[in-house]
Formats: sequence, C-alpha cells, structure tokens
Amino acid sequence: MDEQKKAVASLKALDRRFVKGGFSMHVGELALGEILGYGSTGEVQAGVFEGCDAAFKMLLIDSHEESYGALERLINERDVYSKELAQLQGSLVPQLLGHGLVEGHFGQVAHTIVLTRIKGTVLNDMDVTPELEAAALRVLEQVHKAGVLHNDPRALNFICTTSGPAGD
Repeated sequence: MDEQKKAVASLKALDRRFVKGGFSMHVGELALGEILGYGSTGEVQAGVFEGCDAAFKMLLIDSHEESYGALERLINERDVYSKELAQLQGSLVPQLLGHGLVEGHFGQVAHTIVLTRIKGTVLNDMDVTPELEAAALRVLEQVHKAGVLHNDPRALNFICTTSGPAGD
C-alpha cells in the first residue's frame, strides 16, 4: 500500500474512532459566538449547546499530516475528560458536554468537542499573587493526581473565577 493510501486509511480509522457515540450537526443549528482562542487542536469558539454556555473546540481536517496528529490529540483530550478527569469536571475543569462533527456552510466538517464555558479572567491577564499562584498549582496537582499530565500548563490555560482558578 502506498503512503497516500496508508494516510487515508489512518485518517478514516481516526475519524470512525472520533465519531462513535457523537453528534452530527450543521453549523446553522448551533448558536456560535466569539472566538475565544486558538490551540493545537484548532479554534475555540463560544456558543450554546443544549442550553448551556459552552466552548466548542473545532478542528478542521485537511490532507496534511499534521491534521492527523491534531485529531489524535483531540480524541485523547475527549477521552481524558470522559475518563481520568470525570471526577473533576464542573469544579476544577470544564464539563465535557459532547463531541461530534459539525458541518460548515461550505461542506467543511469540523471534529468538535464541547465543554462548559468557564467565565472568568484568564490567569495570564491578571496580577498573580502568591495566593493565586498557589491555588493554580493546587488545581494542577489535582489533575496530576487524576493521572493526567497536562501538556500545556501555562497561564492562558487557567481561568480565574470568583471561587478561584479552574484549569482547561
């Protein structure tokens, strides 16, 4: 089998793994809002999902090899939220609301995970006191105790609410 056929087969296998148990929607069915940011697994956009304020992590797949790696990371993130971080969801990390495919206006399909949107201030935008830094480290410690090594523990991935920092 040549390299291109292997790549297509690999992408199809990842796609089947991602879609299993997920939703399939058109972007017109979603109440999407502002872009919250960009990460290694795509764009993060505000919106509403099943009546909840949500953050949509949306990954458009193309034929480039880096798309496969990004899809693997998105699948891993979904799996980590649903397993290892299940007990921390809603308190220290966002709650996983769903995953699936979102078709765009031009036929593009975004692999998407939907998380509750934590409203607050990004730690990066604050004057970080020793108390706040200690609270953020306690959140990270709880994530580590759950068996998850966060690959990007920077201030942009912590949101401070009135009750303290929450990790993403």
